[in-house]
Amino acid sequence: MVLIVSASGAYRNSIAELVELYNKEKPKVTINCNIVGSGVMKKQIEQGVPIDIYIPAIDREMDELQSLGFVIPETRQYLAKNAMVLIVPKESSLPISSFSDLTDKRVKTVALGNDKIAGGIYTKQVLNYFKIFDLVMKKGVFVEEDIRQVLQAVEAGNVDAGITYLTEAKLSNEVKIVAIAPKISHIPVISPVAVLKRCENVPEAKDFLAFLKSDRAVAIFEKYGFTIPQP
Repeated sequence: MVLIVSASGAYRNSIAELVELYNKEKPKVTINCNIVGSGVMKKQIEQGVPIDIYIPAIDREMDELQSLGFVIPETRQYLAKNAMVLIVPKESSLPISSFSDLTDKRVKTVALGNDKIAGGIYTKQVLNYFKIFDLVMKKGVFVEEDIRQVLQAVEAGNVDAGITYLTEAKLSNEVKIVAIAPKISHIPVISPVAVLKRCENVPEAKDFLAFLKSDRAVAIFEKYGFTIPQP
């Protein structure tokens, strides 16, 4: 029996480890992962791509799919919280220690998610909070499919800085975090999870959701930098 889990790019590493652990305990259940930006996932679901469990990085896409009747409402819950951070290449000598520093003329390029992915929505809110959105957009190198591309661009030194999730930044020794966005600067970076109505194995899907709430799963999420929302 196969379950297809579609998850935001921020969960790529943690979900892979969780699936490996779950498969050891439930060898009769095969879980395949589809990792892509939240907006892209939403479009796939609307177009009929077979997905059983949906884990976007923002409420908006889940809200819209639920309003269209794609979600089993009673299975919806919050999974994990993240944070938005400003990163630069590890060896960068540019004077960047805050989001406001992105307006400095010496900063030429900034890797950013666009509004097709959840990370881009949060990024826009942060930049608007600091009243630097228009200025930073002019320096933007935009990624459209996966927030991991921001990290890759900064790692490679292709940009002077990037805005991404804390969990992404913690994956690399080639970047350094220079600022964490204040919580007040954006809506909570929190991921919902739910079983979709097209799922043909709802009991097994619910069991996997219960596993994601277990102490073992929580430890893995926390290892990657997520925090667990309180009930």
